[in-house]
Amino acid sequence: MPENQNLVKKHEATGSSLWIGTYTSDGKFKKEQNTSVWYKIGNKQDYLNYLKRVIEKKLAGDLS
Repeated sequence: MPENQNLVKKHEATGSSLWIGTYTSDGKFKKEQNTSVWYKIGNKQDYLNYLKRVIEKKLAGDLS
């Protein structure tokens, strides 16, 4: 949408994706694109479980 142009440029968005941003131990920002989440959109519980696993993994310090 035209009103989102600045956000698109700022975050370099390229399409329908889940973007996750984390900071590395040396303070650098790392962004990660995740397109797998959209394959789960037809099943609400599967979708929520997937997102929960991704977020928990990042919170646990797995920045890969």
